[in-house]
Amino acid sequence: MDLSSKLKELKKFRFSDLFVKEKIKKFINYEKELAHNPHKLALSFALGIFVGLAVPMGLQTVAALPFALLFRCNILVVYIASLITNPFTAIFIYALMFKIGELVTGNYIPYEQLEVMLNNFSLKQFSQIGSTALNNYIIGMLILTFTITPLSYYLVLVYLNRRKIFRFRKKSGTN
Repeated sequence: MDLSSKLKELKKFRFSDLFVKEKIKKFINYEKELAHNPHKLALSFALGIFVGLAVPMGLQTVAALPFALLFRCNILVVYIASLITNPFTAIFIYALMFKIGELVTGNYIPYEQLEVMLNNFSLKQFSQIGSTALNNYIIGMLILTFTITPLSYYLVLVYLNRRKIFRFRKKSGTN
């Protein structure tokens, strides 16, 4: 049974099939086959990066599974790659997204304006600063996500193909 016929079979997958032993075995075997397909592994990693950057932190683990099933990717790789934003890296990634948005839009929020708002809080000032900050963040997130995702796919694919060539040369004894 080749990979394309297995993909057709998996398209018939239903949620109730999660509790049938034979379906679980088929799914595990499918995941094992994906581990040997460089394109699917690179796609899984890139999808995980996309989920990690586009989905707010905390919801990534919930979003990784449906995305992996939707695109027929390796669930474990998607999940691990989605952890790019974690409590240690999130502040840097989100700040980078905000700064990219500021550079693209030119809407900078001066420190003095923040200080005035904090000293004399008003809902009107907060909504002005908040909408500017949200616009900067969303634009920066879109730019960063749509540049890093294809780049990660390409880099992982190159790495996996080079690793495969290196292993082949090592087995055959040629340099």
